[in-house]
Amino acid sequence: MKPHIALASLLAVTAILPNLGRAAGSLEPQTAGAQGTPLFMTHHAPPGAWSSFTFGQPGMGVGIDHELLKVDPTGDLLVAISRGSNNVRVMPFINGLKTEDYEGKAAGGVQPSAYRRWKIISPQQLQRQLTPGVDEFTGGDLRLRVYSPRFDLPDPQTGAAMKDAICPAVLVEVEVDNTHSDQPANGFFGLAYQGAGRIRPLDWSSDGQLCGIAFGGKWAIAAKAKSREVFTVRSYSIASNVENGQPVIHPSGSEGGILFTVPAGKRSTLVCAIGFYHPGDATQGIACRYAYTGDFADVEGVCRYALDNAGRIKAAATAFDRNAASGGATEQRRQLLAQASQAYYANSSLLRDAGGRLYWSVCEGQFAWRNTLDLAADQLAFELWRHPWISRNVMDLFFDRYSYHDQVRFPDHPDEKHPGGLSFTHDQGNYTTYSPAGSSAYELPGRNGVYSFMTTEQLLNGIYCAAAYAIATGDHQWAERRVKTAGELLSSLENRAHYDPAQREGLLQGETDRVAAGAEITTYDALDHSLKNSRGNIYVAVKTWCAALMLGDLLELGGDKKRAEAARGFAKKTAASVLKKFDQDKQRFPANLYTGGSSHVMAAIEPLAVPLYCGMETKLVAFPELINALRAHERSGLQKGVCLDAVSGGLRLSSSSLNTWPSKVALALVVVEWLEGKPIEQVCPSAMDALAAWMQTSAAKVTVSDQIQADTGSVIGGSYYPRCVTVSPMLGGAAGKANRIK
Repeated sequence: MKPHIALASLLAVTAILPNLGRAAGSLEPQTAGAQGTPLFMTHHAPPGAWSSFTFGQPGMGVGIDHELLKVDPTGDLLVAISRGSNNVRVMPFINGLKTEDYEGKAAGGVQPSAYRRWKIISPQQLQRQLTPGVDEFTGGDLRLRVYSPRFDLPDPQTGAAMKDAICPAVLVEVEVDNTHSDQPANGFFGLAYQGAGRIRPLDWSSDGQLCGIAFGGKWAIAAKAKSREVFTVRSYSIASNVENGQPVIHPSGSEGGILFTVPAGKRSTLVCAIGFYHPGDATQGIACRYAYTGDFADVEGVCRYALDNAGRIKAAATAFDRNAASGGATEQRRQLLAQASQAYYANSSLLRDAGGRLYWSVCEGQFAWRNTLDLAADQLAFELWRHPWISRNVMDLFFDRYSYHDQVRFPDHPDEKHPGGLSFTHDQGNYTTYSPAGSSAYELPGRNGVYSFMTTEQLLNGIYCAAAYAIATGDHQWAERRVKTAGELLSSLENRAHYDPAQREGLLQGETDRVAAGAEITTYDALDHSLKNSRGNIYVAVKTWCAALMLGDLLELGGDKKRAEAARGFAKKTAASVLKKFDQDKQRFPANLYTGGSSHVMAAIEPLAVPLYCGMETKLVAFPELINALRAHERSGLQKGVCLDAVSGGLRLSSSSLNTWPSKVALALVVVEWLEGKPIEQVCPSAMDALAAWMQTSAAKVTVSDQIQADTGSVIGGSYYPRCVTVSPMLGGAAGKANRIK
């Protein structure tokens, strides 16, 4: 099932909600290339390997990443065309040597790093075209393409083979156009390594089948060896060999790669695989190996398989591109998905324990939390589009190991404890370690701010993930298996509304006893005061309404119609209570429903994005007064100097904070488009342009950042981040874009 919102339903909504005209001018994003996509660091990642071939920003080199939390250049990426000495051109992905090779320098003759005399193709002469599956760079007669494998990742319950989908490699093509020359040319793909240890020639470990270089058994750059046409160049200084087309293998120094010859008047393409491998246990707490180790014995085997199936990898990448383009989304939106989906997969691990159980894990970028539940809820649209079973897999582990029961306290009786109920941990561990059952790696007692408990919001996020999976896939069997637990989730909502059932108004006031002397927070812990605390938070209140509606559908799918109606009744109470707090004069909701506050919080609307993706628009518009109030709140926020930054025109999630999060901005813009019945480019073009600038040029050196200063566009934190796949509902078509108007 591919969730979507039908046009008829959208028109029904827009009949309730009048159109909004343009709210602001546009912000021009920076560009670096001659045309096409700007130049910035991009992951190129196979799913489930927590690995990436990362490059794209001139002067930054290349990172061959495994389990990394930041950009860490492995060396200079050398993509070159040679027509003899003093006639070599190389792409500008060169960072600079950190150390000198003493042996090579002492040997005399050609010096290490002699490749630095080659002519660097200027960024202004380099054209880039980035799509979700392919990244292409062209500089005159030299072209580089990277294909990321994007096979369907089959549900393990079907028993289908996963080998293609989880092969830990990306495919690279280097094309040299020598059709206009009467002289032969050489193409080269390799690097000047800068890391610890020393690279090795693949020729010595692959029975002559492969050429190229590797680092131990961890990664390799490989091609099929052809003695006079494709061969390894490896030495302390490779410049003269590349220039003259001469093979050499001498493991001194740090330079190496693959050279291929191109006859005069011909065009030739080198096909390479960049493979990754991690043998043995990959995690602690729950001992697991990478799932691909069941199909591949070593990095050479990975590369052989990728090269043998190069045509199929290319076809899968281009099929992903067609799928992403099927909704007619703009090229800008597809580029944003490309950048975001690569970061998501670069942070992904598919693991298997000794008993054969599979675990999907997404690392939270530089922060390294495993399967952060607030990210899992936001990533739902992308995961349900690409591989729905992953959402089930993540939630099964939360239900089985990372849930708990608590007691709660209320502000009118702060010293008393009352029954709470079921909720979930913030995460399942940190970096390579799974945390103990029932506890996260993040949450600590006695805190009022970052690292406190998020019990209330994680309850809502757990409902989002479980319900969205069941609704989007129609998996009645799973819903029936989890229906008793779904009933516990409803009881937990009810208990947090008030200890006296007669006084429950649908707003979650109870605070978990796990905070001790501290206070519960939300996912917006690092943003500003208006969104930090859970109790009374307008974002939490709107999310409660949506979660209760979704929980009703989950319970009905599971066969418990009585509790389903109770959940929907709870949603009605929540909607009524939220609506009462709407300020007609200011045309907005207060930041906190109990304490007020001067902030205008645009984050209030983003919880609607997931139920909209799941096709629940008719259930939402059954609350026309609340929808109209949210629409008025959105409109009054989409003004410069309120939630549109006066400098950039970008969307702030709170008027009182310059720290804005592109992933959450994307969710909010999805909802704005639905509320207004037209693309954001027509409603507020500056917001879309700023989002693109934040995801591309702001974070050019750190791949993706999810915390940006709205006025300057500078990175605040949250780099190497996976959550920006929240842009996927903006594609329409097969991606299930909720608000596309045909």
